[in-house]
Amino acid sequence: MTEAPPRRIAAFKAALGQGCRAPDRKCARDRYKEALMRAVLDAGITPSLGGIEFAEDIVRAMDLERAARDDASLKHFLDDLRAALRSLCP
Repeated sequence: MTEAPPRRIAAFKAALGQGCRAPDRKCARDRYKEALMRAVLDAGITPSLGGIEFAEDIVRAMDLERAARDDASLKHFLDDLRAALRSLCP
């Protein structure tokens, strides 16, 4: 059995000019903050706020439909969110 290649986060490439590896699904305290900081530094940018200042650009570049195909819990969340929003504006 061959090992799957590491997932890359395309939104980082669109927002920062360089992609980054997606962390595995285990969650330790501050893991994602550290991954964000590392990705920004790897893109050759010195973050003034730890990378959070690029959040809007990263989110705008995200393809949530594609991400939901890879993550069942995200798909469930997005489906529920859409249903809730539709119920507000019938």
